[in-house]
Amino acid sequence: MIIINHKANILLSILLTFPIIVYTQNGYFIQDNTKNVNIKILKLFGNDSFRNFRFYKKDSLITLTPKDASEYGYNQDRVFISTDILLNDTIQRVFLEKLIDGPVSLYFFRSAGFKSYYLSRNGDILTALPRQMKKEGRKLDFRDQLSEYTTSCAKVSNAAKLVSYNKNSMKRFISSVNSCDLKYFLRARFGIFGSFNITNTILPKSFTSNYIKPLKFDRNINEAVGIFVEKPVFQNAFILHTELAISKTGLSAFSTVENKDIDFVVNLLTISMPIQIRYLIPIGDFKPYINAGSNLSYHLKNEEVLYETVHTPDLIEINTILHDKLNSDFQLGFIAGAGIDIRITGRNSFTLECRYSKLYGLAENSMMNSGLHFITSASF
Repeated sequence: MIIINHKANILLSILLTFPIIVYTQNGYFIQDNTKNVNIKILKLFGNDSFRNFRFYKKDSLITLTPKDASEYGYNQDRVFISTDILLNDTIQRVFLEKLIDGPVSLYFFRSAGFKSYYLSRNGDILTALPRQMKKEGRKLDFRDQLSEYTTSCAKVSNAAKLVSYNKNSMKRFISSVNSCDLKYFLRARFGIFGSFNITNTILPKSFTSNYIKPLKFDRNINEAVGIFVEKPVFQNAFILHTELAISKTGLSAFSTVENKDIDFVVNLLTISMPIQIRYLIPIGDFKPYINAGSNLSYHLKNEEVLYETVHTPDLIEINTILHDKLNSDFQLGFIAGAGIDIRITGRNSFTLECRYSKLYGLAENSMMNSGLHFITSASF
């Protein structure tokens, strides 16, 4: 009986300790100019982090508010400072999350139905940066306010119109302001494009058919149109560029076997989805780039006819030849190219690109395509 109670006590201790381990993080807080370290701060969710924090002390859960502590932090990179802000027409003491610490510091606050960023220059007075505000009878959005606040670095200040009202975008911008370097300030965007394509069709060497093997395909010229979306990745130095394009293609091939003319005709309606990683070289308003990736194509319409024309002294006879489909419904391959991105306005640009592609049929013994694509696009 004693052994059972001993085991029960051990199990109870483990169960009581488990929430402390799983739902806490190592942190600190500053109270009365004294820094308390190695504190097990309870993980908070939603808006609670801006109103208070809780920590365990000798198995007791203690709650401190912005009036009790001047600062707290956890996970090495999340820091909250206590300060007064105007909220609901009253001055309230809250915790602001410090996103950037530098010559220009950036802070963030969120409560039910409200969020705002705050700026401070050299630790001076806080300046609120709501999404929209009225100033001297005119309505300003946060980009206008950012531009006015950061005029000390003109080349970065001009990029304020590219900023989105989210943590990542705001942090990138303020970091650029502090270094006065706009090297990698990119943003998510979408747009439309059109391409002029010159492609070659290649038959696999595995073909042994006397009808098909001698075929020689004409070089094909067609156009494609589509849309694209792109998003900065890898610390904002690269762009994930994804397209959706549609094109219409007509292919033909011809050969002569003995006294027979062999003709092969293909009509395609194709939807393609290239996915690329693009590296944009930052040089003012003209930004050269290189990109590479994969391309998946599906033929919504895939019609092909193989027929022979037999010439005799007395008769010309045309016969359709039964054959396995040469063009796979699905094709997969790679693409690579280079171009230039020309900024027109703060949020719009125009690109010119030359791209090489090669596509392989996913069905056995199917045709391959390779070629050059000359692309122009506009982003919004």
